[in-house]
Amino acid sequence: MIFSILFSVMIAGVLYLGVRSAFIFQCKPYIFFLLYGLMLFFSFGMMMAGMNMKNSGLFMHTLYILGNILVGVLLYLLFSFVFFDIINIFVHFKPKVFGIMAFSVAFSLSICSMIIAASPRIKNVNISLKNLSEPLKVVHLTDIHLGHYRGKQNLERIVKLTKEQNPDFVVITGDLFESEYNLNEETLKPLKEIQVPIYFVDGNHDLYTNDAKIKELVTKSGVIVLENQKIENNGIQIIGLDYMDADNNSTEDVVPHEAKSQTIRNTMPLFAIDSTKPTIVLHHSPIGGKFIAEAGADLFLAGHTHGGQLFPLTIINSYLFEFNKGLYNKYGMQIYVSCGTGTFGPPMRLCTASEISVLNLNPANNR
Repeated sequence: MIFSILFSVMIAGVLYLGVRSAFIFQCKPYIFFLLYGLMLFFSFGMMMAGMNMKNSGLFMHTLYILGNILVGVLLYLLFSFVFFDIINIFVHFKPKVFGIMAFSVAFSLSICSMIIAASPRIKNVNISLKNLSEPLKVVHLTDIHLGHYRGKQNLERIVKLTKEQNPDFVVITGDLFESEYNLNEETLKPLKEIQVPIYFVDGNHDLYTNDAKIKELVTKSGVIVLENQKIENNGIQIIGLDYMDADNNSTEDVVPHEAKSQTIRNTMPLFAIDSTKPTIVLHHSPIGGKFIAEAGADLFLAGHTHGGQLFPLTIINSYLFEFNKGLYNKYGMQIYVSCGTGTFGPPMRLCTASEISVLNLNPANNR
């Protein structure tokens, strides 16, 4: 159903772009139908192929990056045409003027959104936790998406900003990688500069890529990998969950491995949670909150959604996910969903920002 809707929307978009481009250049639309169709096919083809490229050469690497950028450009061009078409109802533009304005806006949005995506911001979030003895600072990273578009240099910048926050510990809630390109020990070397504990759980893109190798390399970098495990730090119980569905009836996510029987619902009761200590649960996707709360957790940290990343997906996402972005209080538990430190697909953001979440944890009785 979702694929059919998406495919129908893409076909409609190609037809619309073709008709409006024909209006601008005062010619028949057929050549533009073909042009935009090929551009869309190339873009989505490279996006999907990129996840399976292992040691691709410079040529294929460049095509992958261009294809992903083109997805965003086509999206902005579509909205730019729609925007000026609406205005054109009241102010009738000449074809040439219409074209100059529409293409200029699409180009400007593309450049601006790439700058926004490449400039992660520090987002401070204040959270009160019961049974917490003293204030703590936690840096939450997620959805970094190292691969074709991001490598060691990007991670160095993230590490630098993380260290400047002087956290007590760092958590990474999945999707560290999106492809095997740049999947090597050298890329992850900057993580060794963080002199506080780092806890990692995997995400769907880590599984698509090479989960075992990612875990091996992050462990060599001094990161603590939590695979359905509980650990304690500064009096806080930290539970790290493998990427899994909420329950056996879940339709929210597709787990790309054979362990379908492993769910949040049947895994959380296995942990002997001490109710006298605060408990933080890490899972890549913000699903299964009810089951995590029932097990006695106080704070649930996740990513995965990217907050929609690009308008209008930012609006659509709020209907797809119960917890899309930001801080929630539900089921007697607090849930924080980060918009993510990196991006997937187009290296662009519009109406969201790449973030490094700084969670200021305070004893609940101090507020």
